[in-house]
Amino acid sequence: MNSQYLPEMSLLKKYLSSFETKNTSEYQNELFEDTFSQEIKAFLEQFKATIHVEYTIAGLSIDLLLENNNICLGIDLIGYPGSFTAAFDIERYRILHRVGIQIVPVSYLSWTYHQEETKKFLKEMIKPLTEK
Repeated sequence: MNSQYLPEMSLLKKYLSSFETKNTSEYQNELFEDTFSQEIKAFLEQFKATIHVEYTIAGLSIDLLLENNNICLGIDLIGYPGSFTAAFDIERYRILHRVGIQIVPVSYLSWTYHQEETKKFLKEMIKPLTEK
C-alpha cells in the first residue's frame, strides 16, 4: 500500500510514510554515522560496492551492508560508543543467514590496534562481491 493516496491528516499515512523513507541513504547517514563507521566505510569504498549504513532488511538493522553483483555482505561494528556499540546476537546472525546475508563482525579494538590484519580479513570476506 502506498501512502500517497491517503488523506494528509491520516494516521495510517504517517505510519506508512515512516517506512517509505527509512532506507534512504541521506536519512541513514545523517542519523547513524560515527567516526568508526566512517573509517570502515572509507576503506570499503575501494571495492566499488554499494554501501548502506544502518540498513534494515528482514526487519533487522545491519550496521553496514555491502551490495554488488546481487550479493550482500553485512558488517557488524562492535565497541565504538554510539549507535553501533553492541554486537548482534546469534539469532540475528541466523535470521540474516536465512535471507542470504553473511555478517562479519568488526570490533573497534581490532580496527584500532590491528588495522592491517582487519583490512586483510575484510578484503578476503569481500572478495566474492567483487568477482564476476
